[in-house]
Amino acid sequence: MFLAKGLHCRQFTFWVPMTTLSLMPTLKTAVQVAHLHKSFGRFLAIRDLSLWVQEGEILGLLGPSGCGKTTLLRLIAGLDTPDAGEIRVGDRCVAGANVFIPPEQRSLGMVFQDFALFPHLTVAENIAFGLQQQRLSKPQIQERVAAVLALVRLEGMQKRYPHELSGGQQQRVALARAIAPQPAVILLDEPLSNLDAQVRLQLRQELRQILKGTGTTAIFVTHDQEEALSLSDRLAVMRQGKIEQVGTPEEIYRCPASRFVAGFITQANFLPACAEGAQVRTDVGTFPLLEALAKGEGELMIREEDLQLQPDPEASSCFVIRDRQFLGREYRYCIQLPSGQELHARQPLAVDIPIGTAVKVAAEAVRFFPKEN
Repeated sequence: MFLAKGLHCRQFTFWVPMTTLSLMPTLKTAVQVAHLHKSFGRFLAIRDLSLWVQEGEILGLLGPSGCGKTTLLRLIAGLDTPDAGEIRVGDRCVAGANVFIPPEQRSLGMVFQDFALFPHLTVAENIAFGLQQQRLSKPQIQERVAAVLALVRLEGMQKRYPHELSGGQQQRVALARAIAPQPAVILLDEPLSNLDAQVRLQLRQELRQILKGTGTTAIFVTHDQEEALSLSDRLAVMRQGKIEQVGTPEEIYRCPASRFVAGFITQANFLPACAEGAQVRTDVGTFPLLEALAKGEGELMIREEDLQLQPDPEASSCFVIRDRQFLGREYRYCIQLPSGQELHARQPLAVDIPIGTAVKVAAEAVRFFPKEN
């Protein structure tokens, strides 16, 4: 989708071409977190965490339940107070030694998992709620409400109440309400998790287009790997209150820094393995190591899409197709190993192998993770 040329009208920025935005350098830091700590009783939720977000960037926080991602978002928002460390929004310290700026004074917008719309207010009144503190005239508020309604494709629905809207429409209203005051940063906590699969997929693309089209800096929390990869400019994978790896979605997917990141971010097979220099031995066979020399026991990662299958007419192989799933654009095969372990491989529809067939397996892209002490 190509967006219209950017126009300014009474402090509100309309659509900007994505091609233009991609050429705009983002040199300023919108949010910076340094050596942050937060505990709840004996539970240490955030431990010595440091992170930065550039202006106009979409940063995803990804990790399992209890890893601290929502706590980090709440600390940035000002809904919780850090035990130690510093948080800066733009050039201003909003939390640190003897400093705590309340949430409403941080120039932040928030989109909650449950939408948090006021049920007794219309769509227009919900969106206008955050504009009341900006000392705008009534015509200015009406104009900005109309602008964000067009932005989220809800023209003509300004007089409806939340209960008269679908889940996807309610989430658009929540986003419009957060964008309308033009905050420095928008924080989104699991923004799509309450929607059904089809609506979630559609709104995911629209959400990125809206954020990039307006040049909005955003930090969003999710536990959905596909959502994180598709929405983020950069991604921070969290584990036990710390950041395990930060990078572009491509960097993290192709070069996970740890066994945890590899297992959480990719659909991959992990095989017990023993590395000997430039090669690694497994029950499936011996594979060359491309990234570095290694020695000792560990696990070999083979992504499902990187595992190659070939029928073995002579049945000399001990690997057998146990099951096959049709996924529309591809098949997902389950291969039974002699040890009882299963491997999974995604193959194009042209690779049509019946269940029960003996196969040979091969892989080019593999990654070895030494055994953790």
